[in-house]
Amino acid sequence: SWMIIDYLYVLPQHRASNFAETPFKASELILAEIIEVAEKISAFVTLELIALQLAHDRLQEFYESMGFIVLQRGNKKNRDTWMGLSLELED
Repeated sequence: SWMIIDYLYVLPQHRASNFAETPFKASELILAEIIEVAEKISAFVTLELIALQLAHDRLQEFYESMGFIVLQRGNKKNRDTWMGLSLELED
């Protein structure tokens, strides 16, 4: 099974700066929490992948820094780029 992130939005005033007293941006904290929840779910249900569609190409580098890889790159006809993060545990 896949977990698909349908929509992840951070208010503009929280995008560029670190969140509260942490060294992390709000988007990094939110995504880390999503990954943690997905890992907990995968203990009960076979969950192989977290997938998301880029809202904008400039976000690709951020998601790659969090471990995501490109699953399907957009083209002229279909601009949608999908990225995924494997949850399969190594033996």
